[in-house]
Amino acid sequence: MLIRFRLPIAAGVVMAFVAVGAIASEVRPKWQYVSADAVKQLFPGRFYALHEGHKVRFVALENGELHGRAYGFTDTGRWRVSNRQLCISLQKWFKGRTKCAAVIRNGDWYAVKRVLFRKL
Repeated sequence: MLIRFRLPIAAGVVMAFVAVGAIASEVRPKWQYVSADAVKQLFPGRFYALHEGHKVRFVALENGELHGRAYGFTDTGRWRVSNRQLCISLQKWFKGRTKCAAVIRNGDWYAVKRVLFRKL
């Protein structure tokens, strides 16, 4: 008799998880692409960023300069908006290379590739 109840219980648990997942996906805000104009309004400014668990603070100046600080280490570089992408170069952390990516937004948080950030 115990065997008869295992399948219905398992099916019920699976259905509950499916229902909760469907509800959560409807409630959870969605990431949306940010226009070039919106990125230009966001920058310059002061930002808090998370990259692979590392906390970084950035200051983006109006003249395109970028200053970063993380765990006592600092770096400098440049930022610009090209088409719908945010382009950043950092002397040490990016070895002088420029990286460009589209910006997406979810509430107060923004993301480019694997970096989450918000304006302070």
